[in-house]
Amino acid sequence: MERARMIEYLLENDITVFLCEATSNLDFDLFVSILNCIRLLWTTSRFFSEEHAAHAMSAVVRNLAHYASIGLKPAVDSCLNFLDDLLNGITQNKTAAPLSHQSAYSLVQLLACFNALPTHISSNPNSILSSALVLHALISYQPEDIIIKSSTAIILGEVLKKWFQILIECLNRSLLIDNGLSGMFYVVLCQLGLDVLRLQKPLCNGSPKTNFVQTILTDEQELNSLKQSAMEMWDNAVLVLSELVAFTKDHLNQLSTEEYSVFLKFLLNYFYESKNSESLSDFCDMLFTKGYLIMLPKVQIDRNDALVRKVSTLILSEMLKVLSDKYLNIESQNGPCAKDIHVSSNK
Repeated sequence: MERARMIEYLLENDITVFLCEATSNLDFDLFVSILNCIRLLWTTSRFFSEEHAAHAMSAVVRNLAHYASIGLKPAVDSCLNFLDDLLNGITQNKTAAPLSHQSAYSLVQLLACFNALPTHISSNPNSILSSALVLHALISYQPEDIIIKSSTAIILGEVLKKWFQILIECLNRSLLIDNGLSGMFYVVLCQLGLDVLRLQKPLCNGSPKTNFVQTILTDEQELNSLKQSAMEMWDNAVLVLSELVAFTKDHLNQLSTEEYSVFLKFLLNYFYESKNSESLSDFCDMLFTKGYLIMLPKVQIDRNDALVRKVSTLILSEMLKVLSDKYLNIESQNGPCAKDIHVSSNK
C-alpha cells in the first residue's frame, strides 16, 4: 500500500517527464537505470491512462534511433524489450491504442524509426526478432472503437511490407544455419499476418460518425485512402501466408505442435476474412497442389492435439467448399456436371 501511494505521488509530480528528459544524456548505464525506474512506475494503471506511457515511448524511440545508428547492440535490445513490454502494458490496461488517432503516442516517430532500423540491425537476428515482437504488440491491440488515420495506415503499410520481407529472409536463413530462431521467426510471421487480417475491419469499415472529429476522419478521400492501404496490407499478408504454406509443407517435421497451431490459425482466418472469391479459389488450388488435402488430416492424426484437430477440420471444410463450388457445381443445359481437377505432380 505504501509503495502504491509513493508511485501515485511520483506520477502526480511528473516524475516520468523528469526521467525521460534524463535519457537525453545518452549514457547507456544511466539509460538502463532510468528504464528500470520507469518499469517500477507502470505497476499502476494510472501510468497508462494518463500520458506517462506516451512520454516514455517517445524518449525510448529517440534513444533507439541513436543507439542503432552507432551500432550499440545491448542498448538497442534494451530499447526493443522495453517497447515490447510497454505496448503489452497498454493492451493489458485497455487504454487508448497507439494506432488510434486519439492516442498521445508518437506513432509517426516509432514507425519512422522502424523504417530505418533494418539498415542497422540486418546482421543481428535477435534484434530483428525483438523488433518484430514490438510490431506485433503494436498492431495486435485493436479495440472495437479504434479509428486509424489514412496517413498512419500508409506509413504502417510501408513498414510492414519491409519487415515481412526481412522476416521471411530470416526464417529461411535461420533454418539453414540452425541458430535455434527459426521457430520464433515462423510464429511471429504468423502472428503479424493475423494482425493484418484483423486490421482490415477498422481500416475498411471505419466507425460510426458520432462526433465532429470522426466526421472529418471519415470523409470520402480519407476512406478511399484507408481502403487502398488496407488492400496493400492484405496483399502483403497473403504473400507471407503463401510463403508459409510452402515452408510448412517442406519443413513440417521441424515445427513443434504449438508453432504449427499458430500457422493453422493464420490460414483459417484467411478463409474467414477473404472477400475475393476468385483469389480464394486460386489459393485453394495452390493448397491442393501442395498436397494439403492429404497433409492436414494426416498431421492432425500424427500430432493428436485437440486444437490442431479442430482447426485443421475447419480449414478442410472451407477448402473443400471452395473447391467443390469451383469444380463440381458447374451448371449446364442438362443440369449440374463435374469438372475434373487436374492433379499436379508437384506436391
